[in-house]
Amino acid sequence: MAVGVPFTLTSRISSENLSSAAGQAGAAVTGDVSGKLKISIYAPSFSANDGTQREIDVPITGNSPWAPFELVATKSGIYPIEVLAWKNSVQVGVTGLISNGPMGCWYW
Repeated sequence: MAVGVPFTLTSRISSENLSSAAGQAGAAVTGDVSGKLKISIYAPSFSANDGTQREIDVPITGNSPWAPFELVATKSGIYPIEVLAWKNSVQVGVTGLISNGPMGCWYW
């Protein structure tokens, strides 16, 4: 991947049980996840052009809007990115991926 080339990572809370596959990751969330939540990312080998946190409103049905994060690799290689969900400062979910940029993601 080219260093300095932006790409978009998107995340959401969903009631759908998504298994990990190419281009997507899924993780169970715990407790009441309706209402206002924060999605944050931890991506130490990337710079975030538009911040690392998004507030989303999760309806009672459980399917939130997508939260986009524009990332740029700061060095070449393959590096982890964690996506975390928070409600009232309590972590309610986490998933991660290992990325070398656009179209190069593996999830856990």
